[in-house]
Amino acid sequence: MLGRIKKRLPALFAVLGGILYLAQAIYYAQVSLPNLDEGSYLYKGYLFAEGAYRPFQEYGFWVNKMPLSFLLWGWVLKLFGPTLLTARAFAVLLSILALLGTWIVARRFTNGWLATLVVWALSLNASWLGLYSIANSQVLVHFMITWVLVFCIGPNRPAWQLAIGSALAGMMVMTRENTIFFLPPLFVYLFWENGKKKALLALFSLSAVIAAVHAVYWPGIFSLWARWLPDALRPFDQRLDDSEFFRSVGASSISLDSRLHSLSLGIRAFFIPLAGSLFSLVYWPRRSDWPSPSHFRASVFLAVSFWVLTFAHAWASIGKNYCLYCFPSYMGFFAVIGLLQVVLVVPILAKDNRRWTKYITWILIPLITSALGFSLFQEIGAALLQMPMPRVSGGVLLPEWTTLRVILANGFDMSFSEARKLVPTLAGLGGGILLALLFGMIARFSSRLRYLGPGLFSVYGFLLAGFAFLPFYHTLPADTLCATNAIVTYDQQIGSRLSAFTRPDDKVYLDGARTAILMLYISDAEVLPPQLNGDNSLRVGGDPEALLKRGYWNEEVGLSWRETADVFILGNYSTWAFYDYFNDGQFEQLTLQEDVLQCSDAVQYFIYRRK
Repeated sequence: MLGRIKKRLPALFAVLGGILYLAQAIYYAQVSLPNLDEGSYLYKGYLFAEGAYRPFQEYGFWVNKMPLSFLLWGWVLKLFGPTLLTARAFAVLLSILALLGTWIVARRFTNGWLATLVVWALSLNASWLGLYSIANSQVLVHFMITWVLVFCIGPNRPAWQLAIGSALAGMMVMTRENTIFFLPPLFVYLFWENGKKKALLALFSLSAVIAAVHAVYWPGIFSLWARWLPDALRPFDQRLDDSEFFRSVGASSISLDSRLHSLSLGIRAFFIPLAGSLFSLVYWPRRSDWPSPSHFRASVFLAVSFWVLTFAHAWASIGKNYCLYCFPSYMGFFAVIGLLQVVLVVPILAKDNRRWTKYITWILIPLITSALGFSLFQEIGAALLQMPMPRVSGGVLLPEWTTLRVILANGFDMSFSEARKLVPTLAGLGGGILLALLFGMIARFSSRLRYLGPGLFSVYGFLLAGFAFLPFYHTLPADTLCATNAIVTYDQQIGSRLSAFTRPDDKVYLDGARTAILMLYISDAEVLPPQLNGDNSLRVGGDPEALLKRGYWNEEVGLSWRETADVFILGNYSTWAFYDYFNDGQFEQLTLQEDVLQCSDAVQYFIYRRK
């Protein structure tokens, strides 16, 4: 009996980790504030599912992502009701199924305890939980890519599983086109592991899904691929018009420290996949250390896929200025690949018998901790600058005390903004150096650990420390969380009152990043389609008719719609532009409790109806 209990302990702890994950996912689904993307995906998807609009139609919505990123949510809302509860419940379901899939893959190649460790790595990471608990495309792709791995990697996969997994990979690309970089490594792996016959079957399954979706939405869907091409190679009607993005930003206007900050946020949010995978490349196991050829092939596939996707998304967001601070959320599409690669490779890393590896390790650890410190400067920078410091004058210690901020300002002429970034970075650097020294000394003087070598032991110690402190440095921004239940607030308070406040066939004017979500609660309303994306689809100049035809708008279009609109739903930052407009006695306001959401002070809705 004792033996049976010991055998089942890993599964028991995995279940406990899964319960913890589910409880937190439900919590974050309830308190997370809807953002622009979530509102856009849900409302567009619902109208697509209802047949009111069609993806890529003229004079419709700006469809800047593949159609399934909208339609999957829309079909769920149509089936179970257009509410935030429906969307968030589906997101949590996908998230927990992805957790199960991750455990299955880890257990297939390792053992019960390592698979359980993967479950707990996800359960202790608020960055992952928060991202996969709301209705966005990240949770869709996270679920799909996990189950592609479940069906496709490993020895002796049945042909039907390869076909299903490959079809799911095709659906994934039709959800977010950026995941196409996953397909070439997948093709190579399928041929390498399964041989020509099974691989061709899988390739046919994948191609059929992609071809079918393109056939249904051709030629409009080509616009998503055309924007990747140089302007000279695009069809004429896909080239940029004479208007400009309202928030266009040139490459020279984004500072280097902003780019590095975005990168550091990604490292912090996905520390285990990034750091673990990086160290696994440095200490890549010898061929004789691999448990099986299939284990080796799967690890190579996961490593190549992870770094191809990482570099592609870093290049797009950080290097090419496409949504600079989206890099951390982009990592959420495929971070599970890196996590699985870590659990497959790290337990069998090559011993530290090459001198250069330990020096690389002792360089990487302080660099990574410096990035972690820099990523936290907004949270801890000001507090660190207030640390009391002794005053020194002419080499003499004075009895009075001052602060680090004063020393940096007076002694180095450093501004508060510069000091707030520098001090946490230096603190991270110092911490990394101390950790590297500590791990190196332990490995040197411990007879039991000496066989690992100081470099490899430092890697294991560093990753273990990162795992232990996951709950402390993985937090969600406070301005995205509500003190009240956001689902109840939207579905039962704001939504129900808004539904009663509006009339059928009302024309609705939207302005604000979080206003689109409220359209789920208005029946038979008419909107200006480009306003669902707010400033992202707003242009300066250009022909109004040509812009509307492609799902864009400009100031002239907005002013024209304003004069005919019946209902106005505005966010905090929009009210200043309408200050005089609503003071002529022609409008009545829907009064909402000022702190109805109890989120950030910037989260308020102002709703008016023309009398």
